[in-house]
Amino acid sequence: MKQLKLFGMAIIITIMAAFGQQNAVASDWKTLEQDGYSIKYPDSFELVPGGPEEFKFMLLSKKLTRSNEIEESINLTTDDLSGINISLGDYGKLFEKKLNKMIDDLKIIESSIVKNKGQEFYRIVFTGKQELLSFKSEQRITTKNGIAYILTLTRDANQRNSQDNSGVEIMDSFEIK
Repeated sequence: MKQLKLFGMAIIITIMAAFGQQNAVASDWKTLEQDGYSIKYPDSFELVPGGPEEFKFMLLSKKLTRSNEIEESINLTTDDLSGINISLGDYGKLFEKKLNKMIDDLKIIESSIVKNKGQEFYRIVFTGKQELLSFKSEQRITTKNGIAYILTLTRDANQRNSQDNSGVEIMDSFEIK
């Protein structure tokens, strides 16, 4: 019984330490707030002004791959759904069909509706090619007030499973006001 209590205390301390570290890291991150949403990002990413017109913002990793390509990028696009009655799941499936037309060698690894911090979104993980670039992407689609928000993390497909989860942590920080 005493060992069980010690084990339980160890788990609680580990969880508290993990949350403490996460908050310490996030506290020195920059915050972008605009158009009813916010996202946080570390100094290892650069906010690129004046990206492609359809992007609300673009964040580029300052790290480069061996072939001097950007290791990760995150961007946000939106879609006006005013007057359209469509569920998140149906919109996600339509978006998958759109991806199939836009991306060569598309392979959807995962697609499902998930929740993060009380926010429901349609998550699509896929690989593909555009021109000579092979990549792996994760998209999180959520809707609010007649707008679909499509947040995309793109990585070099050749990047091995990096221990750096900055891109995912940045996506986790995205909030619609």
